[in-house]
Amino acid sequence: MSAFIPPFCPWKGCSKHRPPSGGHPYQAYLLWGSYPTKAFGLVPRFRCSSCGRTFSVQSFSLDYYAKRVVDYEDISRRLSSCESLRAIGRKLGLSCGSVSNRISRASRRAIGAEPRLAASRHRSTRRPERGGLRGSMLVTAGTRAKQASSRNAR
Repeated sequence: MSAFIPPFCPWKGCSKHRPPSGGHPYQAYLLWGSYPTKAFGLVPRFRCSSCGRTFSVQSFSLDYYAKRVVDYEDISRRLSSCESLRAIGRKLGLSCGSVSNRISRASRRAIGAEPRLAASRHRSTRRPERGGLRGSMLVTAGTRAKQASSRNAR
């Protein structure tokens, strides 16, 4: 088995759900067997002594509930080189939806790991004052011309 120690209980109703503020993980988890998988091999399970529920190492993994292991660095590298989702999926043997899912997982993990990203995300969803950005699209001259013509037609 591995030397993995769960940092907290993954069940939201448990009193030990959040990581402790002192930095030391809550260590009252019992090793509760294991189960084999094709993608990850033998995965150990744990039982929380506070709520009594069981969970596995996969509960804390980026590949939780995934059937295949994907190299996230490769996806990131390909995205930064402006490769399309379809091309990335073709190279990795995945569908476009799977590639999109993995990008979403990685971005949620990054936002959760860095509180400053979550704060900037909430700030960026506010409406801009006037002109410039409208939502996340840049208002172009062509769009402004269409808006002006629709106003004149009224």
